[in-house]
Amino acid sequence: MSRHVLLIFEGEKTELNYYQSLKKAFFDQDETAVCVCVFGNDVHELSEELLEDPDLDVVELLRESKTQPKNQEALAGISRHKFTEIYLFFDLEYNDDKFSFETLRPVDLS
Repeated sequence: MSRHVLLIFEGEKTELNYYQSLKKAFFDQDETAVCVCVFGNDVHELSEELLEDPDLDVVELLRESKTQPKNQEALAGISRHKFTEIYLFFDLEYNDDKFSFETLRPVDLS
C-alpha cells in the first residue's frame, strides 16, 4: 500500500525549511506521496476552526483557506480519504490568549 502523507505547517518561512530535513530523513527513500500545506495561524486557531467543523475535515479547511491560496493548488484533486497520514508542525504558543491544554487534547472520534 502506498503512503499519502499530508504535512501541515504553521507558517511559510521557517517551518517550511524543516520540510527539507524531514524529506531527506523520511520520504526520499520510498514511494511516499507528500503534500505540504500551510495553515498560516497557530495551533489554537486550527483547533478552534476544526471544532466548529462538524466533519473535522482539516483537508477541506486547508483547501478553502482565503489566506493560503497555495493550499488549493497543493490539494487539487485530492480527497481527504486519500491521505494515510497527517502530521501537524506547530509551535505550542503558551503566551496565546487561547492557550489551554484542554483544547489541545486528542478528540475521540469513536
